[in-house]
Amino acid sequence: MRHSGLGQAGTRKFTAVNCGHASGPVWQLALTALGMLLAVACAGPGPTGPAATSAPVPGTLASPSPATSSTPTSLSTASPRPVPQPSVSPVVTSRPSEAPTPVPTPVPTSVALPCADLDTLNSVPPALAARVQLDRWPWGAEAALSLTIDEGMLAPYTILRPEIEKYGWRATFFVYTAQPEWEGSWEEILKAHRQGHEISNHTHNHPDLTGLSDAELSAEIQQGMRELRSRLGAELPLLSFAYPYELVDYRVWGIVRQYHRYARAGVNNVLGRTGNEPYNSGTAPVWGALRALAPTQVVSMVDWNGWVDATVAGKGWLIEELHGVSDGAAGGGWEARSMADFRLHFGHIAAYGPKLWVSPMGQVGAFIEAREKARVELTAWGPKGISLMLHAPSDLAVAAEPLTLRLELPEGWNTPVQAWQGNQPVEWRQLEPGLIRVAVRPDPSQPLCLRPQPQSP
Repeated sequence: MRHSGLGQAGTRKFTAVNCGHASGPVWQLALTALGMLLAVACAGPGPTGPAATSAPVPGTLASPSPATSSTPTSLSTASPRPVPQPSVSPVVTSRPSEAPTPVPTPVPTSVALPCADLDTLNSVPPALAARVQLDRWPWGAEAALSLTIDEGMLAPYTILRPEIEKYGWRATFFVYTAQPEWEGSWEEILKAHRQGHEISNHTHNHPDLTGLSDAELSAEIQQGMRELRSRLGAELPLLSFAYPYELVDYRVWGIVRQYHRYARAGVNNVLGRTGNEPYNSGTAPVWGALRALAPTQVVSMVDWNGWVDATVAGKGWLIEELHGVSDGAAGGGWEARSMADFRLHFGHIAAYGPKLWVSPMGQVGAFIEAREKARVELTAWGPKGISLMLHAPSDLAVAAEPLTLRLELPEGWNTPVQAWQGNQPVEWRQLEPGLIRVAVRPDPSQPLCLRPQPQSP
């Protein structure tokens, strides 16, 4: 069957050319051929036109159009002249439920390790191993303290947080995520997160977890986690947890530990915890029921400061459980203490200087775990340099605070030294001639290397 548009156009063109010319066999054939050529040239693609191109679908990258098939799609024998199409940029939209496309990890260039030329030790005599020791707390501190602040009230973020930051400290804020909605504190919580404070889970509705079913308990924990990560970032670690009303039993901890690594209870001995001291063990805390003390209004300043003194003497880990704060007419909350009291107490803490390490609860917990599970492997020792590796479980890489080593240098070394882990310089501090402390992270793929500082000629 002929294409109707092409046939009609051909008839009109042929008739127009044929009029006004003499008839005859030769002229008739010539005119017939000329008419057919003009008909094809003038007819064009007909009413079907070029095939339409599909627009890119939002959320996907635009794909190039497939090549035209060699199989004819119509009976037209003339191909239409291609019509230039405007380029279309792909439209990509982000959806909260979708994980971002991973960015390829750059392949590191080959760089010689600073201590690659050192001779490897075949064995390490005990006397040599004793010259390298892990510190109990960072940089030789004698104890640790974590300031934890509960709920999502506005005052602790606007009044108390700036005072904490004056000392260079960072705290843990435990948020039960239903409260910031009516307190209007989400923006302040986000600011605290950006300033380096730990923000972690206190459930969504603040219920007594011991009275919930397993399913209800899990739902409370998960809802709090989802809300925090949706507002503060999907990578929020959420290492820590605080039980509402300090109530916990073995069943509750068995479920909480599926989501969090360290859980704060109160002063009562639960989950097998014993003792009357105000602090937690610096080596083997009860992770599911960390002891915490709350300075309620009936607690005197002498007793409050006394918790700190006892912790330093016992080389332990004090966790303070703070709630309300008042500053004149501003602030409030449960058992609110005045800013005057907080300033006195913070001054008492600061007076210990480097003897007392003040850090968020999750960071202290991760430090203790890494330190207790770490193993030092000394691989090179001599006049040219020292090399060692620190082994620990890989899941403890979440610890932001490096461990520190107390290290007696080889005889004849003069400080200062050069120190690297992998190819990155690390911090070290001289204690006395021949004795230093140096920071190291648990990562056997990145050895710690030290060399004597080259002497100027």
